Amino acid sequence: MHAPARIELLYWEGCPSHPEALALLESVLAEQGVTTVVELREVRTQADAERLGFPGSPTIRFDGRDVDPRGAGETPSLTCRSSSGSIWSHSKIWLALSSRISPDAVSVTERVVRENSGAPRLSSSVLMR
Repeated sequence: MHAPARIELLYWEGCPSHPEALALLESVLAEQGVTTVVELREVRTQADAERLGFPGSPTIRFDGRDVDPRGAGETPSLTCRSSSGSIWSHSKIWLALSSRISPDAVSVTERVVRENSGAPRLSSSVLMR
């Protein structure tokens, strides 16, 4: 297994969801047997956000790559990222970690499905090769 050499959780104290994101991240890492230490980095100023390319809190990165690819293109700012958009969902963290372990080991198909409430949600199907 080729685990990420560097795992970061960047956060802004004004956003209360970073402890939940850290617990979720640590859970996924434990499931996969990854022992790399998570670096917690508090982003305190807008200048820090710009220097770090910080799209909001929390931001999880493996070897410098955001687990949410959209994050790389967002404007750096001291803001909260929405967990409702699955920015740091279990599956997104797992998929990002899996791609760092072996890019050819995972095939992903995403589709929009409707829950009982009729609200659309993104569903990922993962096939281990």
